[in-house]
Amino acid sequence: MNIESKIKKLKRNWLRYFMFIVGFLLLVSPFALVARTGLYLMGTTNNPAWQQASTDIPDIHSTCLRMTVDWIFNGDILERVAVYPLRGMILVLLPIAFLFGPLFCGWLCPAGSFTESLSRLVPSKFKMNLSNASPTAIRYGFLAAFVTLAVGIKFSDVIKAKFSSVCCSYCNFALTNRIIEGAFLLDLRDLFFGHWTSAALITLFLWLFVFGIFMQGGRGFCNFFCPAGALQSLLHFLGSKLRFTYKIRVDQSKCNDCWHCKNSCPVWAIQSGSIKIDRHLCNMCKECIIECNHGALSFSRGP
Repeated sequence: MNIESKIKKLKRNWLRYFMFIVGFLLLVSPFALVARTGLYLMGTTNNPAWQQASTDIPDIHSTCLRMTVDWIFNGDILERVAVYPLRGMILVLLPIAFLFGPLFCGWLCPAGSFTESLSRLVPSKFKMNLSNASPTAIRYGFLAAFVTLAVGIKFSDVIKAKFSSVCCSYCNFALTNRIIEGAFLLDLRDLFFGHWTSAALITLFLWLFVFGIFMQGGRGFCNFFCPAGALQSLLHFLGSKLRFTYKIRVDQSKCNDCWHCKNSCPVWAIQSGSIKIDRHLCNMCKECIIECNHGALSFSRGP
């Protein structure tokens, strides 16, 4: 795709890229408007006892989705949210995913939008193309492993001793926060790899480069290794079976097999053959609808 074509695509998708910026402003330090507003409403911003806990520093950790997925399956979610309501964001996103699809993933997620946007700057010949592969089994397998560890950490001291930090060890949300903080020179330690753990460096390499910048769509890490995204996609798959929920719908009579929709999908949710949306992967970004010049795709209710 030449520069002119990329500019045209940017103009067509301006709202989604604008929402990427909104996602950073809402969740990522130094902005973290959701966390700052929540802490202010809770009256904790001037409370030293609260500030001693890292979870009460306004950044992406204050609204962490991975930890709440962990708590959902080990039974701690209600107790945790009662103490710290900001962590209840996942409880809002899950019903949204059931009714409208995983809109957070496709429109607001700072970690996913960061790698997707950077990947668009790299010529296709330098990127791995797995758009004909379906990572659904690996995605849900990783979710199952995450849930198993969450339950194990709850009830087994041995597992807790070995894997107590697994939730944060590979977190691309935290890495996004560190990169932005370093870019704004808020924490100079974030600019030096000597301050990083080996797990964080490995995750950075896989998330940002292998499964990000140099992978078609830039969302490989989202497709394979995000438990929060996988849980939202599972609910979207279940919700899409109902007539009153919203989903990407296909009118085969209008399709001319141009495959612009498949080539534009950053999460490989459209496979070759007759057009069919893989609900386990679709993040409701609506790139396919924008790229279709024949009106074969729509976001609406129905079977």
